[in-house]
Amino acid sequence: MKRYRTVLLQLLNANHRAQHARMDHVMLAMAMRGVGCGVGENDVLTLLQDLCDRSFVRYNEKKNRLTHDTEISQIEITAAGRDILEGTRTDGAVEL
Repeated sequence: MKRYRTVLLQLLNANHRAQHARMDHVMLAMAMRGVGCGVGENDVLTLLQDLCDRSFVRYNEKKNRLTHDTEISQIEITAAGRDILEGTRTDGAVEL
């Protein structure tokens, strides 16, 4: 999971640096699979929630009351997340 957290942050950072539109969890899952990570949508949801708990990402979360599905959109890396990638901050949950 540490490696997947790192890849997720790297993808969000690249998206941020290129000033592209913010991604949703489905787009992020496809991007992660595109770089060789064997993750599904639920894995990405869990990773995002974990990184949000650490204040490394921000997003909007919506739950469908009928299906109980979770949708995460407008995902962005925070300054703390960029600090992790730049090495100015460390966290044992992220592997660089």
